[in-house]
Amino acid sequence: MIVRLSSVLAATGLGLLSSSILVGARQLQRSTASDRQNNKLDEDDLSSTIPSNSRLFIHRRKKAQQNKQQSRRKLQSSQCKSIIAIDSISEAMSDDGEGNDEDFLCELVHGVTLPIQGTEEQMGQMRALLHDGTLISNESTLEVLQEVEMIDSMAGDDDDDSGELQPALSSLMQSSVFLPPGDVNIINHSSDGRNLNAGYKVQLEGKSPVLVVKITDKNNLSVDGDAAYISDKVFGTSGDKINPAQSFKDCSFGKFELTYEYSVDIEDKLSAPGVVEVNIPISFQSSSQSEIRAATQQAVEEKLGLDLPGPFQHVLFLAEDCYGDDCGWAAYAYINGWLQYYKRDNYLKPGVVLHETGHNLGFAHSGGTDGKVYSDHTGLMGNPLWGDDMGKMCFNPAKNYQLAIGNNAWYNDGPGEILTWDSGEDGGTVLETKMVGIAEFDKITDNNPVVIKLETGENLDYYVGFNRATGPTSQNRLASNLVTIYETGNNGLSYSNSFLNAYLAEGESHTISKWRGTELDLIITVLEINIDVVP
Repeated sequence: MIVRLSSVLAATGLGLLSSSILVGARQLQRSTASDRQNNKLDEDDLSSTIPSNSRLFIHRRKKAQQNKQQSRRKLQSSQCKSIIAIDSISEAMSDDGEGNDEDFLCELVHGVTLPIQGTEEQMGQMRALLHDGTLISNESTLEVLQEVEMIDSMAGDDDDDSGELQPALSSLMQSSVFLPPGDVNIINHSSDGRNLNAGYKVQLEGKSPVLVVKITDKNNLSVDGDAAYISDKVFGTSGDKINPAQSFKDCSFGKFELTYEYSVDIEDKLSAPGVVEVNIPISFQSSSQSEIRAATQQAVEEKLGLDLPGPFQHVLFLAEDCYGDDCGWAAYAYINGWLQYYKRDNYLKPGVVLHETGHNLGFAHSGGTDGKVYSDHTGLMGNPLWGDDMGKMCFNPAKNYQLAIGNNAWYNDGPGEILTWDSGEDGGTVLETKMVGIAEFDKITDNNPVVIKLETGENLDYYVGFNRATGPTSQNRLASNLVTIYETGNNGLSYSNSFLNAYLAEGESHTISKWRGTELDLIITVLEINIDVVP
């Protein structure tokens, strides 16, 4: 396949596609103790600013204690160990991305994660900071407010007769934390300049240990399928041919492999290769996601005798279902983190597991030409393949650039090239080259490009690829054997939503007007597509 790219003068045309990601949000440096003291908020007055839907649930003390004590609630500032962004995917086959923006969790020191609540404007700032690279999931942190119950010791309390208010932290089971009023203050470095969270690090090459957790709640509810069946569906241990482990191995050409081989000896505690079964003392039907995650993590740690994530890169929690108002998702995952959470039988669908693992690896969603969040059907980070036997799809060219150049993985050392083309701003420059689809990366003999980055000189750039439908990508749902063009931010190096701009057959062209802020057009033309030859 040959693609010609050229810059020519044009009098009219559509404006260059761009997106202003950071809308009014500003990064603030970590405040000093004196700064915080000078700007200390009146906690009683602050409570009135909390939206009713962000109120924190407080467990009351036993009735016997209530008869002896009086209490009042107080807002207390604390710092998350890290902020974890989570991304979900809607129920099967839905392209509707509205309402499926990233959510954020505050990771506490003891492993509990609680939702971060704030105003609509503050949550928009959080998402903007995530997409412009200021907020790094699983590394950045911030100050949040927690509502604690202060106990006033009364007569008859043998433990404390001071009559002073004491925090009853042991009596609390909070459902969330919330942002202080004002701009979001992201903290990326400690006072001595070190990265704050040096714990879990994403592994993009080699054998990546995976643990699957089948959860049974107190009502004996769990997903269908025994441990051996689950192991087969994730790892192919009993002969399943289309599974996440095989698909990642094929897409990376052996550089990345999900495995149930661990550095610790826990074989006698597993029910099948890579699968552990645990019981939790709470109900799926009446418990929050935070409570279910915390109870499951505790049960796994007690059974295996280690702290999660431990030796595992990815841990999949399998739940019977989700109950309540916020359950329109099929699965969700930590971005740059280790956890994935599935409801019902969605873990059986390789495309869904590949998509959620992509979030663990640091990839954002990919939208289509309609501008919706994950309506791109050419790669795994759009709406993926839904079906037990559907999983032969890889990442799109924008994500492949992030893999190869942003993370030095998979396609960074040939035999195909990740080409960056800078056209300049003078016009008349032309790039004419043969391209090869990523599915035939291992067959390249003359360093043909598999991704072409069109450099704009800004954070938002364009990426061209050939969506060859064969081998590891033989189940593409859109634009098979066509040239595809995408845009994404952060120079393609890190987490950023990508969007499909166009897909072209032989002889077709796509024009990007006012290229690099000039009056020039960039015209991408497909001169020839030949799928009868092997590169």
